Amino acid sequence: MVTQELIDYIRKNQENGISKIQIEQALSAKGWSKDDIKKGFYAYKLLISPEPKSFVSKKKSSGFGKIFFIFLLILTLAFAGYYLYTETVYLDSVIAFFKYLGTSF
Repeated sequence: MVTQELIDYIRKNQENGISKIQIEQALSAKGWSKDDIKKGFYAYKLLISPEPKSFVSKKKSSGFGKIFFIFLLILTLAFAGYYLYTETVYLDSVIAFFKYLGTSF
């Protein structure tokens, strides 16, 4: 059974720079079971890491995605503007042609 005494012993020795293997050997010599020692180290690790570890990477984005999106947006707007301009010019030409012929719509 994991007790506060076991966790304190692990904490004290870890802080003093004693390796995990040496601590395990000392605890085994004092009569602690391997399962209790393993659980004690697990409990100690939970106590010293207050923030749960995330499985999601927290890498900063390079900004390439934002720049690429803005580029595509500008390109799309440019093509849309060109299309509308040419359609307007074309429509104006058709209207002018029919006016020239004297035909009305």
